[in-house]
Formats: sequence, C-alpha cells, structure tokens
Amino acid sequence: MLHRTLLACSTLLAAAGVSSAQEFSFQVSSAQSSVDIGSNLSQALPGSVLGDYDAVNNPGGTRTLPGLFGGSGNQPVPMDITFQTQLAVQEHPTGGFGASIDLNTSTIVVSGFQFDALGGQTAQANLTLQLLYQSFRTFAPNSVFLGGVPLPLPLGQASVAGLTFVQNGPGAGVLVADPLLANTYSTTILLPVDVSFTVDLLGNVTPVGPLPILLPLNGTLLMGQGTATLSFTGQQSTNQKIPDPLPGQTIDSFPLAVPTILPPGGTANLLFSAVFGSLSFDLSTGIQLVADGSALCLTDRICSVARNSSGLPARIDLVGSLSVSTNNLAVRTTNLPPSRVSVVVFGDSPKGVPFYAGTLCVGGTVYRLAPVQADPFGTALSPVDFSLPSPKFQALRPGSVWYFQTLYRDPSFVGPPANSSEALRVQFCP
Repeated sequence: MLHRTLLACSTLLAAAGVSSAQEFSFQVSSAQSSVDIGSNLSQALPGSVLGDYDAVNNPGGTRTLPGLFGGSGNQPVPMDITFQTQLAVQEHPTGGFGASIDLNTSTIVVSGFQFDALGGQTAQANLTLQLLYQSFRTFAPNSVFLGGVPLPLPLGQASVAGLTFVQNGPGAGVLVADPLLANTYSTTILLPVDVSFTVDLLGNVTPVGPLPILLPLNGTLLMGQGTATLSFTGQQSTNQKIPDPLPGQTIDSFPLAVPTILPPGGTANLLFSAVFGSLSFDLSTGIQLVADGSALCLTDRICSVARNSSGLPARIDLVGSLSVSTNNLAVRTTNLPPSRVSVVVFGDSPKGVPFYAGTLCVGGTVYRLAPVQADPFGTALSPVDFSLPSPKFQALRPGSVWYFQTLYRDPSFVGPPANSSEALRVQFCP
C-alpha cells in the first residue's frame, strides 16, 4: 500500500509539471513583412601616413614631412583615420522561430527566433574615410595639408550581406484576449537578439557582430485549428562601442590616394599604417513581421508505470502519423499480459491517482477506444480514425493536446486485478 501511495505521489508531481501548451513552428511571410534599417559604423584607425617614395623602386613618389617648416627626407605623419559605413535599407526579411502557446495560462514563449533582414539579398553601404591630422607637407606633388579639420574622403560603396537577428535568450509574453474578436490575442515580447552582418570592401570581407540588443515586438496572435498567425511590429535603436574589436590586428602600408588641399588638383600617394581602435555602432530598426505557424507533431512520455504479471511494465507508443489529414494512426501497447483485454483512454489534461496496481494518468474530458485483446506476445493495437463522426475522434483536432494511456486486466497477478501503462502527451498536427 505504501508503494502505491508513493507511486501515485510521484506521478502527481510528474503530471503537475506537464504543460498544456501547444507547440508551433513559424515561418516569416516575406511578401507580407518588411524591415527598415539604418546604421552607422565607425571604426577608429589611429596610425600614421608615409609618402610612397622609395629611392630605388619609386624615386618619383610622394614624400611627407610633418609641420609647415623644416625637415628633410620622407618622414611619417601621425594621422587618425575613421572608417565610416552608412547603411539605409528597406527589404523583405526571411526566417522563422518556434513558439509555445498556452491559452490556459495566457502565455507565449518564443524560441529559436532568427531572420535575415535582407532576405538573402545584399545591400549597398556608403563608405567614407575621415582623416584627422596635424599640418604636414608633401613633395611630388608639392602641397600643404593644414591640420585640425577632418577631411572626408569618399570611397564609394561596399556590399553588406547576412544582416541577421538571432535570439540569444528567453523571450516570453502575456496573451490578452480580444473582447470582440474570437481566437485573437494581443501580446508584447521583449526579445534578446544578436545582430551580425558582413561588409565586403573591395573583396575584403569583414564580419561585424554579434552585437546584442533587446528587440520589443508588439503584435497580434490569431489562432486556428492547428494553425496560428503572428503579426508583429518592432522599433529599436541602439548605440554600442566595442573597445578592441580586432585585438592584435594591424594595417600595414595600405595605399591611400589623398587629394591635395593647397594647391588643389593633385594627388598625394601615401602609405597608411595603423592599429584597430574602438568600433562604434548605431542601429535603428523598424520591423513589420507576419509569420504563419503550424502545429508540430509531438509525443512525450509521462507518468510512472508498474510491472505486471509478465514481469515487465506495459509500454505505449503510436504507430503511424500524428497528422490528422494523413489519418493512419494507431495506439500500440506492448508488455501486456498475453491474451488479456485492454482499453486505451485519452483525456485533455494529465492526472495522477491510484488505479488498482498502477496509476491513472489521464483526466479532464476523457474518452475511450474500443476494448481489444492482447495477442499471445502481449501486444494490442487500437486504431484511431479521425474521419469518423464520433465526438471522441472529432475532438482530436490539429494543434490539440491529449493524454493517452492503456488500462488492462491482469487477474493472474498477485494483487489487484488490473493495471495501467505509462502515458503519452500527444499534440496533433494538420
């Protein structure tokens, strides 16, 4: 008796932890979704420039001298360069995520959220080098560069690709039922994501990120039979600074053609060397996201199980598909006492109460399949026909969650004349 009591208690605890949530897989509808992104990326490059003059290989090259007076030869000039990337893009994103939706507790939990804001396309970003330096002179051509004022140097455009948002932590929201529209709920989810992308500059691909941000998503959930649609909008701005994004990396003698200032019209050919300084990143994001979801086919084992007169605990599993439209499902029970009668029961909530030598793990609204007799090997098969008009089969709708268990006679067992199998938590899909 003590053993049965402990068994029932452990089953109750297991059942209490079983969620009634429905699991969905969502795919972003690219045609109905859009993303509006603006970003500014500034990479500090503190270093120096030196004319490309070489007495042997380039005797006619540019020479540099710091200051406005004196000096000779070809000397390095301190210079801080900021590499700036400006991106403004409107695209149709692609991606998907999973969601656990529990209408009983009015909660939604999003997992695995990831989407490509560019929808697999590339975007063009404007590139600029901003030069800040003290006054210096060049020879070949002869020119004076007065310092203290930033000099912007347009570089054209670079390609930006793989602008992705990937969830990096839990994201959950509360569902609020619409008082006028059936099966419609509003929700707000604060979603932590990492933003990453690559910049292709003249064939040099530089990865940026991941940069963590919090993305607030406000939207509406529309529930169907085994389907769901989430419509989200999100607005977010972030500003981040990374002190040392590329530790240990340097730029060595990078050719830099700088237009002359006094007099204008010439080009000073310089070699730029630097270390990578801090990286500043501004991002503003506007998202219109529509995602269509389908219920997943899921099966989980729950409930403790006791041995029967065969010496083994009865096991229950499913044969065929959990898809309602496929309609080829059967419940199989093994390790039954040979040739004994059993019946499969299923309910819409878990339970945990003593049942003869076992535990009844099915509760709520309960139905039963037709009794069957186990074969000489202790196996019984109970078909499920979704097409029959019976209420018990019509209740097994796409997306619904039910709990299945087999109860069976076992009069030859020393003790109570009946027992039970383990139980299955089953979610049906379209």
